[in-house]
Amino acid sequence: MGGQSATSTPANPVDVAQLTQSDQGEFMSVHETTLVAYQPTLTSRPLTGQGGSGNNLIHHTVRNGDTVSTIAEKYNISANTIFWANDISSIHDLNVGDVLTILPVSGVLHEVQRGQTLLAIASQYDVEAQTIVQTNDLEDSHHIFDGQELLIPGASARTTRSVASAPARITSTQSVASGYFIRPTQGRLTQGPHRGHPNAVDIANACSTPIRVAASGTVRLVSTTGHYNGGYGNYIIVAHSNGTRTLYAHLKTHRALVGVGQRVTQGQTIGYMGSTGYSTGCHLHFEVHGAPNPIR
Repeated sequence: MGGQSATSTPANPVDVAQLTQSDQGEFMSVHETTLVAYQPTLTSRPLTGQGGSGNNLIHHTVRNGDTVSTIAEKYNISANTIFWANDISSIHDLNVGDVLTILPVSGVLHEVQRGQTLLAIASQYDVEAQTIVQTNDLEDSHHIFDGQELLIPGASARTTRSVASAPARITSTQSVASGYFIRPTQGRLTQGPHRGHPNAVDIANACSTPIRVAASGTVRLVSTTGHYNGGYGNYIIVAHSNGTRTLYAHLKTHRALVGVGQRVTQGQTIGYMGSTGYSTGCHLHFEVHGAPNPIR
C-alpha cells in the first residue's frame, strides 16, 4: 500500500469517545463509496432532498424470527427489493445479526460502471432519466461517476432491457507506488477501508479545514451547489496520470478553489472541509478509484 504523510494533531478533532452512544452510532454511519457504512443497529438517513419527502435508506439488523417476507412487509417493499439490495440469493442466506440495506421504495440500487451515462442507466431499467435525478437529488444528469450507487425506483434487477454493456469499472486491484498519494487533510480517521468498500476513508476535523489534492492531476468534476448528490454533497473528482481518480466529498458550499479542466499539483488546496450531503459532522470522504486507498 502507498505511504501517507505525517500529520500534526488537529486543533479541533472530533472525539468520538465523548459523543453519546446515540451520536456515536450516527457519526460512524458516514457513507462509504456511495451510501452509508453498515452498522449493527437500525439506522436511517434521508435518501433524497426532494422537499423533505421522507425517503430513508434504513439498515435493519436481522433478529430471531425475521424472514425476508416479514422484513419486506414491515417496510412496505417487495421481498425482491431486499434480495437485490443485499445480494441475497436464498432465504437460507439470512442469519441473525446480519445488517440489511432497506430501500425506501421497491426497486434496485444500481452501481454506476465506468463510462455509463444516466441515459444508458435509465434505458437499462426502462425508467425516465429525470426520475433518477429527482430521486437521488443529483445536481444534473451529468453528475454521476463510476462506483456511485443510485436508487432506481420501481425497477427490477431481473427485467432490465438488453443494452450494450458499458466499459468495465476499474477494479481496486492495481498497485500504486509507495508515496503516490498523500493524506488529503488533517484530522482523525473515523472510517477506514474495509471489505466491500476498499477505496473509501472518512477523516473528521473542524469545518473549513483545508483539503489538499492527494496527487497531481486534472480536475474532472466540481459540484458546489449544495445538492445532496446521492449523499456526496459538494465534491471534486481529480484524474491522475496513472489512470486513477480521487474523489473529495462533503466539501463546504461554494468553497471549491478549482475548476473543471484545471491542472492541480499534489498538496494544492482545492477546497475546505464541510458537512454537505449525507454527513452528521464536518469531515472529508476520500475515495481512490482504480487502486487501493493507501490512507490508514
